[in-house]
Amino acid sequence: HQMTKGRDMRGRSCSVLLCLAALLLPACLCSAPISGFRPPAVPLLNWDPYMNIWTYADALTDEWPRLWDGTTKAFAGMIRIDNNPFRFMGPLAQDGGVLPTPVAQKSLTVYPTRTEYVFQQSGIQLTVKFVTPRLPDADLKYLSFPGTYIVMEVMSIDGVNHTVDLYYDNSAEIAVDETSENVAWYRVAGVAGLTAMRIGTSDQKILGKRGDYIGIDWGYFYATTETEASVSSAMAPALDCRNQFVAKGKLALADDTNMPRKCSDDWPALAIAWTGLTAAPSVVTSRTVFVSYDDVYSIQFFGQKLQPYWKKWFSSMEQFLSYAWTTKSDLISQCVAFDTTTVSTLSAAGGDKYATIAALAYRQGLAAVKPTFSPDGVNPWVFLKEISSNGDLSTVDVTFPASPLYAWFDPMLLRLLLLPVMTYANNETSSAYTDVWAPHHLGTYPIADITTSQQEDMPIEETGNMIMMIALLSKVKGEFDSDFDRYWPLIKQWADYLVSALPDPEWQLCTDDFEGPIPHDANLAAKGIVALGAFAYLCDLRGDTANGQKYLKQAQDFATQWLVLANPDNENHYRLRFDQAGWSLKYNLYFQTLLNYTIFPESVLSLEAAFYKTQQLQYGVPLDCRANFTKLDWLVWVLAQAGDRAYFESGFDAIFAWANVAPDRVPLTDLYFCDKAKQYLDFRARPVVGGLWAPLLLPGFTQG
Repeated sequence: HQMTKGRDMRGRSCSVLLCLAALLLPACLCSAPISGFRPPAVPLLNWDPYMNIWTYADALTDEWPRLWDGTTKAFAGMIRIDNNPFRFMGPLAQDGGVLPTPVAQKSLTVYPTRTEYVFQQSGIQLTVKFVTPRLPDADLKYLSFPGTYIVMEVMSIDGVNHTVDLYYDNSAEIAVDETSENVAWYRVAGVAGLTAMRIGTSDQKILGKRGDYIGIDWGYFYATTETEASVSSAMAPALDCRNQFVAKGKLALADDTNMPRKCSDDWPALAIAWTGLTAAPSVVTSRTVFVSYDDVYSIQFFGQKLQPYWKKWFSSMEQFLSYAWTTKSDLISQCVAFDTTTVSTLSAAGGDKYATIAALAYRQGLAAVKPTFSPDGVNPWVFLKEISSNGDLSTVDVTFPASPLYAWFDPMLLRLLLLPVMTYANNETSSAYTDVWAPHHLGTYPIADITTSQQEDMPIEETGNMIMMIALLSKVKGEFDSDFDRYWPLIKQWADYLVSALPDPEWQLCTDDFEGPIPHDANLAAKGIVALGAFAYLCDLRGDTANGQKYLKQAQDFATQWLVLANPDNENHYRLRFDQAGWSLKYNLYFQTLLNYTIFPESVLSLEAAFYKTQQLQYGVPLDCRANFTKLDWLVWVLAQAGDRAYFESGFDAIFAWANVAPDRVPLTDLYFCDKAKQYLDFRARPVVGGLWAPLLLPGFTQG
C-alpha cells in the first residue's frame, strides 16, 4: 500500500522486431539515458524480491553491493593490467585486509535491462555490464529467468597490447539473512563446458521466514563461467582468494572443506579468475560470469508451496544453467535492442529526462514480482512483494500504482498478478473472506495465509483499484479477459458496494495511509466514481449494454454531485475533503483518461492542472496541502492525465532534478519532500515506481 495501448511481443521473433525497430528509430530520439545522470542507487542483480541487489554509491568501488534494504551482499571484482592489480567492484577496506587501488570510473549508464560501467586505467578500457533479461515474451520465460550476466570487456586504448587478468567473487552473504548462519558450498557437476559452484545455508529452512527487511536463507546461489584454459576457480575464504589473485593473477587454492561454518567465519566465497588475456587496440576481449539463484519454493499459498515458474522449462538448475549459457549472446542482444527501442519510446512520450528516470524504475518495478506455478501445478501466477513499507504479499494498492508498467510490459503479467487475489476474494482458499469489498493483501511475503480480520481495510480504495485494473487489462487486450468470467458476480458485488458507499465516503483509509484515514475524501470519492465508470466499460465489453448504461449513469450522477461537494465556493481547485478548505493531487482521474470514458468533465482536469502549477516547489508538487512531500507515482499520473506534452516535461524537470541530487542513497524512493529532496519515511525499492510508465498507456501520448 502507499504506506508505507500496450505491446504484445511474442516468442523469439521479439529480438528480430526490436532490432528492426531500433534501426528505424528517428535520429532525433534519445536511445540512451542522459549521460552524467547520478542515480540515487544503481541496480545490479535484480530479478526477484530477494535477488534485488544495488550499489548505493556513485562508483562501483565505493562500497559493497547491498540488498535493497541496505544489508551488505559482498561482490568483488579486480583486474590486473600488465601484472599491476586494481579493483573495479568493492571498497578498499575488507575484513582482514584491503583490496588494491580502484580503476578510474569514467561513466555509468542505467538502461531498462542493463547497467553499464566504463573504466579506464593504464592504457586499457574496462566495461562492466550487469544484464538481467527482463524481457516480454509469450510465456513468461524471461520474466521468470532467475539470473544476471556480469560481462567484463577489455580493450587497449593506447595503441599497444596489454596482458590482463580478471577476477570475480561473491561471499556467502548473498544466501543468508544473518551472517551468523551456517553455510556450505559445492562444485556443480552435470553442466558440460561450465565451471559451476553453489553456496547456501546448511539448514535449508525453505520458506521459513516471512517479513520485509529480511534476506533469503534457503536455496542456493550459483556462480558459473565457461571452462577454458585461462579459467581458475576456488571455494575458499574471500580474503585468501583476493590476495592470491592480487599476487599471482590466478587461483591455485584448494577448495575449503571446513563446512558448514558461519558465513562470517573467514567469509567463504565463490571465486573465479581469468588469466593471461590480451587487451588489444580496437578489439574487445570479453569474459562473463552468470549468477543465479534456485529458491526451490517461492511462495506458500494457504498451505501449499509453489515452485518458481522457470521450472516449467527446466527440470534442474543444471539444465537451466546450460540454457542460460547457450542463449547468452542472443539474450544479451535482445536486451540491447529492447533497451534502445524502449528508451526511445520513453523519450518520445515525455522527453529525455523522463526516459532516464523511467529506465531506472524498470528493473525496480519488475524485481518486486515473482512468477510461480499456480496451485494446479500447471498454469502460472505472479505474486508481488510490498517492499520496504511492511512486506505485505500481493498488496492491491501497490499493484495498482505499478500497473502501468505491468500492463505495458505484457497484459498477461497484470492478469496473473490479479488472479491470486481474485481466488482469495472468491473464497477458493482455506481462509474464508467475508467482506463485501475487495481485500487489501494476501499475507506477509512469501506466505499467503491472511484472514478477513487481519486485513487492513481500505474498502473504496481496493475495490476501485481491482475494478480499474481489470478494466485496464481489458482495454489493453481489446476485450474482456475470459479468465475473469467466473468472477463476474464478485466484480458486480464490488461495483454495488461502490454505489452504496458513494458519493461521500465515510471515515476510510486510502492508499496514502501514512497520512491516516479521513472522512469526505474527494480523491477517494473520485476513485470510486471512476471505478464505477470502469465497471460500466466492462459491462459494455461483455455485451451487457443495459447494465453498462445503468452504471455509467450512476457514475456520472455521482460525478455531478462531486463537482459541488468538492468545490462549493467555485474556487480554482477541488478540495482535499468535501467539508474543509484544502487541496490534493487528483491522481485517480488518470484512469478516466486512460479508459477514454467520460465521467468527469474535462474542465476538472484542466482546472486541477492549472492549479498544480501554482503549488510547484523546487522538486515537484506536494501530494496535498498538509505537507510538502509528494508521491512520485501519483505526481507522474497527474502530469500525464493533463494530456499536454509541454506541461508534462516541465513538471518532470523537477522530478529529474530531485533524483539527480537526492541525498538519500537508496533504490528510488516514491515519497520525498519537494522543497529539500529528502525522503519521507523509509520508502525504497518499491514497485510503485512502475507508475512512471503511465504516459505510455495514454492514447496519442507517445506522439507528443
